[in-house]
Amino acid sequence: MSQEPPPFHTVIDFSVMTGCPDSTLTAMCNGKRFHVIISGLSLGGAVPGPQSEYFDLLDALEKAENSSHKILEALEDWILERCIPHFKRLAPQIPGDAGAPRTLQQYYRPETFVLSLVNRGNHVEAVRRSSSGSESVQQAEPRLRPSPSTPHMDSSLPRFKASALDILPTHPDSDITADLPRRIRCPDGRQYFFKAVLDPRSFDRELESLLHIERAGLPSQKTRTSRLRGIVEWDEDDTIMGMLLDYIDGGNHTLQTAARGASAACREKWMSQIENIVRQLHQVGIVWGDVKPDNIVIDGDSNAHVVDFGGGCAIGWVDHKLYDTVEGDQQGMQRLRAYLASAQEEHSLTD
Repeated sequence: MSQEPPPFHTVIDFSVMTGCPDSTLTAMCNGKRFHVIISGLSLGGAVPGPQSEYFDLLDALEKAENSSHKILEALEDWILERCIPHFKRLAPQIPGDAGAPRTLQQYYRPETFVLSLVNRGNHVEAVRRSSSGSESVQQAEPRLRPSPSTPHMDSSLPRFKASALDILPTHPDSDITADLPRRIRCPDGRQYFFKAVLDPRSFDRELESLLHIERAGLPSQKTRTSRLRGIVEWDEDDTIMGMLLDYIDGGNHTLQTAARGASAACREKWMSQIENIVRQLHQVGIVWGDVKPDNIVIDGDSNAHVVDFGGGCAIGWVDHKLYDTVEGDQQGMQRLRAYLASAQEEHSLTD
């Protein structure tokens, strides 16, 4: 008999503490939220036992450079494997979409279960906590309390309450009970891309950069970048949940996925477009700050769009000493061109 597959779920937040073996993970499954707390002390420490793989992965993560994302994925999988029984029991699939969140407010305020990982001697399992763990759950929510220095405070940006914004599927196979909400619809029918607050400093940087793009008057037809259209607030107060950006039609592919199998002409066209966009940004004093293939979206007309102005350059694309500088962008662009060239060679070998 084949093993029943785990229910579909999405990790919406995963934090590994610096300098200690603790972490937290938040996942959505069938409209329910699971917040998992992992304490190195509760697992029994870095000694031989069923918890050894967790500590080995933490150690590898600390030493990792370019492969850190793969180690994080392995760490997520190790934690999630122990939570699946709770997903099946506490978040059963509902026929149709009766249990699906309809609005952003509903998605980020679901029924929530708090789990902890414990060492049972011969295995590690997830157990449900009797306390709500509300403080740690709230820390995982996308929330920014505005201050006088918050970039949007002196702007005329439209503000939307989260309960007024409907969640739409981004593609036919989307599961809005688990997938992070990306495509939303306003009361007047307009559709936008929703980007939640993940890191306050990164969010502030992106807000300021996008406002700068608008103030500089860069035309969207030539300078294809994210375009800011509004701020989303929680219903109960004026704390910020995220921002609304223009939705890129047909933009379900990043350069990383689109480059596979693309012709040499397409790759050269995209590279030329990206270089032109970044040059225009630099001319008005804007640093992109996060050059990598995942931050370039290819639209339905096969045009490249530069997105994500939150900073935090990926390892391997920009040297640390050049982070958040024009020189860093230029270095990242050189590596991007080399990346496309190497991808073309791989494609040619498989033809």
